[in-house]
Amino acid sequence: MNNLDLLWNYQTKQIELERYEKKVKDTPLRRRLITLQRFLQQGQKLLSDVEKQAKLKEDRISEIENKSKSYVDDLEDLNKDFSYYSECDPEELDEKEITQAVKEAERLGDNISNLRKTISRLRQEVEVSDAKIRDNLMKMRQAKAEYDKLYKDYQVEAKSIEADLAEKRSVVEKAAEGIPADIMAEYNRIKANREDPVAILNGNICGGCNLQLPIGISSLIRNSDKLVRCENCGRILYIKE
Repeated sequence: MNNLDLLWNYQTKQIELERYEKKVKDTPLRRRLITLQRFLQQGQKLLSDVEKQAKLKEDRISEIENKSKSYVDDLEDLNKDFSYYSECDPEELDEKEITQAVKEAERLGDNISNLRKTISRLRQEVEVSDAKIRDNLMKMRQAKAEYDKLYKDYQVEAKSIEADLAEKRSVVEKAAEGIPADIMAEYNRIKANREDPVAILNGNICGGCNLQLPIGISSLIRNSDKLVRCENCGRILYIKE
């Protein structure tokens, strides 16, 4: 075979290898493992976020309970005052002072009620967070069990795939034997931008870009010692006999 024949054969084997590599990276088993892996990663992040929010709510509940206790203590002090007022002679009582004490008791009572409502709401939110954590943990345990099982199957599949890849890579390496270094360098330079650096010339039409090339291009390919490239796409032109 001449250099172009060798180059065409090399490209054919290389493209077969690349397509096989792409195919084995997208097997149903591998796709499922990737899906499970992403689910576990997202689940771990969700757990962390929910736990942080629950902790913030728990801290807020403690803070509100302390404030509520302070209001309760103040209200108890006022109740002691009211007990004292009830034992006094009405003429000795200061109506303004009693009115202010009643208003303060009402304010404290409203504050305590509002704080207890807030605590109740926060506790319900914490319960929802706890339920979400339990549900997510159960799903993650199921996903991890499935992942572990499938990973064992994938190891068997991967071993078979690796054996096939090694064989195909060996074929490609063998196909490269005999191709001059300068031609291979040119091929690789074009390969950086195109999957198929070599295109068949059909009549005067480039098989890579379908451009009509000048008459006599086929004679130039047959009679030249140098590579002839398509003036449009830059591919190396090859005439398949």
